[in-house]
Amino acid sequence: MNQLNIVLCGIGGQGTVLASEIISGVYMKTDFDIKSTDIIGIGQRGGSVLSHIKTNHIVHSPLIKEKQADILIAFEKYEALRWAKYLKDDGLMIVNDLSITPNAVEMGLDIDVDIENELSTLNCSKLIVPNVHKYMNISILGAFSRFTTIPESVWIDTLRNSVKPNSLEMNLEAFSLGRHESQNFSWRGNQ
Repeated sequence: MNQLNIVLCGIGGQGTVLASEIISGVYMKTDFDIKSTDIIGIGQRGGSVLSHIKTNHIVHSPLIKEKQADILIAFEKYEALRWAKYLKDDGLMIVNDLSITPNAVEMGLDIDVDIENELSTLNCSKLIVPNVHKYMNISILGAFSRFTTIPESVWIDTLRNSVKPNSLEMNLEAFSLGRHESQNFSWRGNQ
C-alpha cells in the first residue's frame, strides 16, 4: 500500500523527525510523489512533535486534515490519544507501549486520564509495539514497513544512509524486531 496519509507523533527526543525522514527517504525511491512536514514547537524540551507525510501519484500539500490519516504512528500513548483525531475510523494506529505523563498533568495544570481505557475506545485497528529497544522509533518503522509494498531491502538501504555508522547495527536490530511484531497483524488485507 503506497498511497497513504501518515501522521507521526511523539515527544521531543524520541526520534519522530528521524523516523519521518526515513519514511520520506524510502518513498523517494519509489514512483510515488511524497510530501512531508514536521511541526516541532518545543519538541526539544519534551513537547509534542508531529509529522505529516502524504504519498500518492501526485501530492500537492503535506498537510493532513482530521479524520484523513490512514496510519498514525505514535511513539508514546498519550501522544497517540492527543493526535488520534487525524486517524480515519478504519485507520491503523501503530503505538509504542510507553506512557509518559504529560508535563501539564505533572504540574497540576491538567487532570490525568486512564490512558488504556481511552485508547480502547478509539474506533481503529491498533498494533501495540513493546517498548523493548533503545531505538524504539526504528522498531516502530519496522512494524510500519510491513503495511507498505516497498521491499524490506529498500527500507534497510535507506536506514543505512540515515543513521550514524556506530549505531547502525542496533538500528537494524530494532527494525527487525518491529517487523517481527507486525508479521501476524492484518490491516486492510496487507497479509
